[in-house]
Amino acid sequence: MARALLSRGFRVRALARRAPRVDPADPLSACEWVAGSLTDPARLASACAGTQAVFHCAAQVAFHPVETAACHAANVEGTRLLLEAASAGGVARFVHCSTVAAIGLPETGGVADEETPYNWPEKRLENLYSRTKRQADLLVRRAVSDKRIDAVLIHPGTMVGPNDPKPSSGRLVLEVARGKVPLSPAGINTFVDVRSVAAGMLLALEKGRAGEGYILSGENLSYLEFFGRIARLAGVKPPRGILPRWAAMLGGFGADLGSKVLGRDLGLGRATVRVAYIHHAYSSAKAIRELGYASAPLEGAIADALADFKRRGLY
Repeated sequence: MARALLSRGFRVRALARRAPRVDPADPLSACEWVAGSLTDPARLASACAGTQAVFHCAAQVAFHPVETAACHAANVEGTRLLLEAASAGGVARFVHCSTVAAIGLPETGGVADEETPYNWPEKRLENLYSRTKRQADLLVRRAVSDKRIDAVLIHPGTMVGPNDPKPSSGRLVLEVARGKVPLSPAGINTFVDVRSVAAGMLLALEKGRAGEGYILSGENLSYLEFFGRIARLAGVKPPRGILPRWAAMLGGFGADLGSKVLGRDLGLGRATVRVAYIHHAYSSAKAIRELGYASAPLEGAIADALADFKRRGLY
């Protein structure tokens, strides 16, 4: 998001726990860095002071109950505090980066949109991430309805592309490129170039209707097909087939047990497995119609992610 804003001539102030070391040749060196966290009201007020717009992109992705406090603090309380800081600072527009996980799931074979009712609890699939992101969405919508701020919500799919530092969603790309994914889960997900999402958020800044949500997706693919594309571009063998759900759940149980013993989310528990076996397809028709949104071909995002991971010596 920062790169997209800088490339269009915006002055960017970026909040980070600590100011990163940025190469002077990197466009991010032009950012004004503010050290602080989403749970520090004073720092948030300082970051929002004098700004025209706030792009709220920070979130904690976690699924295991051991991360409940941290996930709620980042996704719910952090959003509430940032909304308050932006409102007090007279920010003209607040663009909230949510997730498709905060929207309802489609029926098998169907495609969900912004009007699909939130039904994760009814389907017994709600997890810590979907619940806290949904709660954050409700805070943003309430702030708009109370006329405290002009805000628009963005719901991206699983993002792929370069400059993923941890990596987060890029771990899927990296693990396939390392040849560590012999079998695939049976689910379907929506994948999108992260740069398309950033461009879509800029469109939302300019054209989005206050209080409205917009899905920014790319392609709805089975994990087997997605992993196959990564393998082809990475020059490695693709997964041989589908991992039975019972086997994946058995592994998830072991990860949950390990998370409980170690006191931290290992990221591969049963909640993660459940998400990997659901039909998770979404439409961006509303964003295309109202914002002029367009998603770039997914192969370019995968190729650029692989090149970035290769440059960093990660595979």
